[in-house]
Amino acid sequence: MSRLSVRLLVTVVAVSFLLLSIASLTAPAFADSQARVVRLSEVQGEVQVDRNTGRGFEKAFLNLPITQGLKLQAKHDGRAEVEFEDGSTLRVTPDTVIGFPQLSLHDSGAKVLGGASAGRHCLCQVRWCQRR
Repeated sequence: MSRLSVRLLVTVVAVSFLLLSIASLTAPAFADSQARVVRLSEVQGEVQVDRNTGRGFEKAFLNLPITQGLKLQAKHDGRAEVEFEDGSTLRVTPDTVIGFPQLSLHDSGAKVLGGASAGRHCLCQVRWCQRR
C-alpha cells in the first residue's frame, strides 16, 4: 500500500468515527426525557413520600423534588399539591396514594405522568401539554 492510500484510509476512518460519534450524541435528544422540574408545592396535614430507596414512607416537606418511582401518600388529614415545570398542578386529596412510575417530557414539550391511586381505587394516566 502506498503512503497516500494509508493516509486516505486513516482519514476516512477518522471522519467515519467522528460522524458516528455525533450521531450517537444527537439520537438521545429525540427520545423522551425525564421531566426535570416537578416539586411538592403544598403540604397540609400528614403527607408522606416513599422515594423508592427501600426505607419506606417518610415525612414529606415543601419543595420536595418529585422523581420517577416516588410514591406520595396523603393520610386522612393530609393534602398535597404537585407542581410541574410549566406551572400545571396535581392536587392530592386525603386518604390517597399516588405513584409516579413514569415522568417524561416528549419532544413536543408535552408532559406525561403515569400514576396509580390507591384508596380512591382508580388507575390513571394523564397527559399534560404546555400552556400556550
